[in-house]
Amino acid sequence: MSDKTGQSYENLTQGILQSILGQKEVSNITVERDVTLQGKTTTHQIDIYWKFKKGIVLYETIVQAKDWSK
Repeated sequence: MSDKTGQSYENLTQGILQSILGQKEVSNITVERDVTLQGKTTTHQIDIYWKFKKGIVLYETIVQAKDWSK
């Protein structure tokens, strides 16, 4: 049953991304939930923020998790 705040879905999503931490193909730097990032003109609330490195390339991935009934 959903708590209608989306937090349980965000926690599940964060857990899935954190499970990737054990792989050897990427170097994970961080997986965080409920992060505020500064944009060009305003701040943005991000549900899941994942920062990792593969080879010499640094990736930043954002996830907006929605707990919709449909």
